[in-house]
Amino acid sequence: MSQRIGESKSQGIRFQLSPFGGLVILAIVYLALAITLSQTMHFSRAFDEGYHLEYVTFLKQHGRLPLTYAERAQITRADFPPLYQLLVALVSAGVDADGPPDFKLFWDSFRYRAMDHQTEAVWTINTEDYRPPYFGRFLVWQIGRWVSVVLSLGTVIIVFLTLREIPLGRNPWLALAGAALLAFIPRYIILGSTLNDDNLLGLLAALYFWMLVKTVNRPERWWPFVGMGIFLGFSMTVKYTLVVVPLEIGLVCLLLAQNKNLGWAWAWPRIGLVGIIALLCGGWWFGWNLWFLNTVAQDGWFAGLLRPLMAGGADATMNRLSGLASGGQIGRPELPEDIIVGTFPQWLQTTFLSFWGISDFDSPFSAYIYLAIGLILAVAGFGLWRLWQADPAARRWLALLILHTGIFVILPLVRFGLTRRLSVAAQGRHILIPAAAAVAGLLVWGLNTALPKQWRRLALTMILIGFMGWTGGHIYFLAASGPAALPLRAMPQAAAWLPDPVKAKFGDSVELVSYGVDPQPERGLLGVNLAWRSLAYTNESYLLKVTLTNSAGEVVSHWLGYNGQGRLPTLAWDPGDSIFDRLALPLPNLPAGEYRLQVEMLNGAGPLGVSAEAGEDTALTLADISLAEPTHLALSRRMRVVYSRDAPIEANFDLWQADGPVKANAFPTYRYPGTVSVVVSDSSFDEAALKLELVAETGQAWPVTQDGGNIYHFVIGPRWRSGDYCLRITWQKGDEVLAQATSELMLRIENWWERKFDPPKIAMPLAANFANQVKLLGYKLPQTQVKAGEAFPLTLYWQAFDRPPQADFIQFNHLLDESGTLRGGYDRYPLEYYSTLLWSPGEVVVDGYAVPVDVGAPPGEYFLDVGYYLTVGESAVNLPLVVGGQMTDVTRVTIGPVEVVAP
Repeated sequence: MSQRIGESKSQGIRFQLSPFGGLVILAIVYLALAITLSQTMHFSRAFDEGYHLEYVTFLKQHGRLPLTYAERAQITRADFPPLYQLLVALVSAGVDADGPPDFKLFWDSFRYRAMDHQTEAVWTINTEDYRPPYFGRFLVWQIGRWVSVVLSLGTVIIVFLTLREIPLGRNPWLALAGAALLAFIPRYIILGSTLNDDNLLGLLAALYFWMLVKTVNRPERWWPFVGMGIFLGFSMTVKYTLVVVPLEIGLVCLLLAQNKNLGWAWAWPRIGLVGIIALLCGGWWFGWNLWFLNTVAQDGWFAGLLRPLMAGGADATMNRLSGLASGGQIGRPELPEDIIVGTFPQWLQTTFLSFWGISDFDSPFSAYIYLAIGLILAVAGFGLWRLWQADPAARRWLALLILHTGIFVILPLVRFGLTRRLSVAAQGRHILIPAAAAVAGLLVWGLNTALPKQWRRLALTMILIGFMGWTGGHIYFLAASGPAALPLRAMPQAAAWLPDPVKAKFGDSVELVSYGVDPQPERGLLGVNLAWRSLAYTNESYLLKVTLTNSAGEVVSHWLGYNGQGRLPTLAWDPGDSIFDRLALPLPNLPAGEYRLQVEMLNGAGPLGVSAEAGEDTALTLADISLAEPTHLALSRRMRVVYSRDAPIEANFDLWQADGPVKANAFPTYRYPGTVSVVVSDSSFDEAALKLELVAETGQAWPVTQDGGNIYHFVIGPRWRSGDYCLRITWQKGDEVLAQATSELMLRIENWWERKFDPPKIAMPLAANFANQVKLLGYKLPQTQVKAGEAFPLTLYWQAFDRPPQADFIQFNHLLDESGTLRGGYDRYPLEYYSTLLWSPGEVVVDGYAVPVDVGAPPGEYFLDVGYYLTVGESAVNLPLVVGGQMTDVTRVTIGPVEVVAP
């Protein structure tokens, strides 16, 4: 006996899976993948989440839409319809979005440059606030993602129900296959897992099309028209994408009236009903804007009513349309001069790629997968042509599906024509999301018709598995491509989460709030977790020193480096931040006994003072630790050393990172300003002292920063070059070298912050010392004549002293005429962003910029005064020049002359 789809036999038990049962399985799989994506995809990888979250936050704070253009200016997309954002705000009503934590944007503070973000393309800083448990605005963001998952799953279900209504193929399993194809298109599920209004739009568009299909099946019913009006009206308060749908409704109704002999009297009332209901459901948004934001008094009736709906926001298309419609009175009638114009072939290619995946998916198979997708589409197209030729009854349904897909190509083409921006107009989601049911139907029925009958089931199954694998690859890529989270939460209460409370203030700005220790003698390590709270800004990066001593006071283990495992120097901390150190101290074969754990913070002058309940000191005794059994630390690396011809030995050692030992034979990467640690076995030369160095391929050797107890720490400095390094061990007695061994290249250093330390050739040398903080080496003034209203180029060559600058100094540039009147220049950071607090000892900063000249500057000879000042309260204190080791009353150097001529 033959078996039907979804039917199986086993030991006399018969099981049959219905299409609705398959839908349940599809929903479970989709939810699993979508939730995984929502928890792993970083905020910066999703479309426009920051804009949507900004809108939601405003709605939660004010409980209403913007009332003025000033309020609109606070929100990037406030001119867009807000129904999705209102829904998220309603669902998250009990969550406070005003307090910490808040999102950290890279360009909000020069201090963030001191962090190791582990990525070059940074605009939002990846902290542990992006991980559970979520609080504040981060919880609102996650709730928005969960809402999107539900909405996008709802669209998949409605697509299944819609395809069942269309009598093509006469197989209910094809409807399930179509829904599954939609669900596992990477672009669809990625968008469906993020905070994005396309998900609500997709659901409303699918519901509208379901009603349209019901109308085609049974045109005598009124209620589908009511549904179309409701869903169309509400969709216009999400996005304007369905603005083209009335054309489809009118055309379908007129064709039905003609082909079924219903008469024009049947069509017009129904079309009118759809319009009236759509106006009732969507009119609140348009009414709000026209009532509160019209500018009729200033712009007249047409432009004054058009401005609140289409102009002044972030959307380039609406600004251009409003500019053209109003004759340039509002909006932007012309393309910006600096726009990168795309071509139509580029538009086609980018739209195709962004329809089926994401353009930066880094896989060697991507080109082949897109080629396979193109082949699948070609086969489906051939099948649709065959179905059109063979089955006249199917033509009206095929025409409807093609029409429904085609109308949503209109707007992207219009946007491309108006903006010529591929990033705006060539997004496949703008077609896929509103036309989801039609796209899925055309694809599955085309394949079903084109494939030989005996291959259909297997081929469709393989295609579905292929799309699932394509989606899985995207999920893995998105999860792996995000930067590692910085051990920081932007909320002060998080510092109290560790099990053991402590109240210790280091200096004036850093507080140790809680800690936890976890001895693991069987692994030869001691886990130490520290939670810090930032009380105020610091002007330098402190070093953290953790020390374990035995009962005799001898150091048996230690760690030295910057906070956050070397990724979060204190210079980058904002007040209220909670920073975590998760360290694993090596325990190199220690006996059972009593030990003491201490913590210090070191600045350039030495240990910071500690204020704690036990009193004032420079080191905080954190905990007494009892080891009930000896520790066992096996060192996996070997280095052969020949001390004498008769006594070759092997030196045992291991590489160590802040969070534990490096796996044997691994080639680890350490990043500036992290710490490279080496644990060495007891010396076999009792009379010898050990000297360790890390040696670059160039031969540059770097000494140990701190050692003790056969543990050696190298804190990576700003002068270290990126590249591969080896370890050199020297046994010496006094100045006599007894033996020396060098390992193979065994680790990589990544210094992501390239700096200059050697002064270049300077056209105009000019030595000037500003308060022993920064020194001017000279300048380059390539032109000495400039027109009023223009700018002239200037390059200044600065260098830090042996200690980095101690404050955030601002550079002033005063262009003065012969009477001393200010005629140009401006206050700035070197390089426009590079605060002096970021400079390293001895660093050379080549600072090229353009000095503006006032448009009203009279012709004559001018000089430029350059110097630095420090803001103290509301006052500016200039840095004095140091001459002969003494401070002077002079606070500037003069460059010039520069001749200003009439424009």
